[in-house]
Amino acid sequence: MKRSNRKKLSIVIIVCLFIILNIGCSNTNKNPSDSILYNSDVVSANLAIHFIDVGQGDSTLIQTPSGKTMLIDAGENDKGKSVVNYIKKQGIKKLDYVIGTHPHSDHIGGLDNVINSLDVKCVYMPKVSHNTETFKDVLSAVRNKGLKVETAKTGVKLNLDQNIKLEMFSPNLSKYDNLNNYSPIMKLTYGEVSFIFTGDAEAEVEKEVLTKNINLKADILKLGHHGSSTSTTNRFLKAVSPKYAIISAGKGNEYGHPHKETIHKLINAEIQIFRTDQLGTIVAVSNGKYISFNKAGQKTVSKDNNIKYNSIFNAKNDVSSGESGNKKDLINTGVEIVNIDLEAEVVVIQNRNNTDVDMTGWKIVSIKGNQEFYFPRGYILKAGEAVTVASGESKGDLRWSEKPVYIWSNDGDKGELYDSRGNLVSNQ
Repeated sequence: MKRSNRKKLSIVIIVCLFIILNIGCSNTNKNPSDSILYNSDVVSANLAIHFIDVGQGDSTLIQTPSGKTMLIDAGENDKGKSVVNYIKKQGIKKLDYVIGTHPHSDHIGGLDNVINSLDVKCVYMPKVSHNTETFKDVLSAVRNKGLKVETAKTGVKLNLDQNIKLEMFSPNLSKYDNLNNYSPIMKLTYGEVSFIFTGDAEAEVEKEVLTKNINLKADILKLGHHGSSTSTTNRFLKAVSPKYAIISAGKGNEYGHPHKETIHKLINAEIQIFRTDQLGTIVAVSNGKYISFNKAGQKTVSKDNNIKYNSIFNAKNDVSSGESGNKKDLINTGVEIVNIDLEAEVVVIQNRNNTDVDMTGWKIVSIKGNQEFYFPRGYILKAGEAVTVASGESKGDLRWSEKPVYIWSNDGDKGELYDSRGNLVSNQ
């Protein structure tokens, strides 16, 4: 169990607590935003979906153009802190929505850490209880924050932004024999693009949703149950007809996820595959018309020209797979490194342009130190001004990390600056 010293509660108390907590929260949203993909000055105006690498588990972070945020699951118990750290590295302190798809620990294990560590406004979970410490921990976190749980079920609609909505198509029944099937199948729509999230929903629920004559077509399908053969039936896959498939699974996991049968279905349907067990964290960014990824997936077709790899929004804790952006040519953007003081642990970046630059997605790399600093989402470097990024004990406009971590190697280190498309724009 996660906390052995916590007093164990009875099943009856947990069920009662869950029922008491299972009341509403607001989903109002009024912030409109238009965007143009691949323009670095408006990168922050795009929808970003982070499929966080949590090993054998699930966790998805969603950021809207107006800054609204949603987290779907948070991986196993031991992944909670890393999920919180990942979220904070995106410059996020508040989550407007948190969704726990079902009570299994590989999905909600880290949610108590998330709820306890961040300003969470609303929590959704299906109406089902589970007699585990993991489940108790989540409910306790919800209660301690004074939050109430809203039921995740068919018909729920959330307006995340003026042009971004999320709709739940399941669960449809009050009772399932398998906890996986309480997972809500959800569709997120932004302009002309859409995404399907499935949690661990299996064939039974896919069939239920298919009988409802719903428009399931989407550009990206987050595969159910980590790519297990128990999910992603041929009929469901055909109804969604995605261009891209995301699989969240742990490398060398004991379940054999993703199963070969599922991979073969994707290949036969000419769907491009992105796997966290191979690529680490995967980030998809969209302006409502096109989709861009931070990693190159397993290409099963060559006819799709819309995908652009290593582009406008790089994940902050990627596991390198060899695709690290365009580092061959130095591109002049007018923003450059003007000084690196290795001993003082300070790097100075200056904007020599006559216009402001949105630094969202830009990063500084310490070559020998093998560390990366990402500018906070929405950070604007004013025309002609400079920003100091400090580490160690030094003070600056921005901190490399909250703790006094030493980044630069004093025996001769070099720094590189990359824009939000992964282009090398300055080095020293």
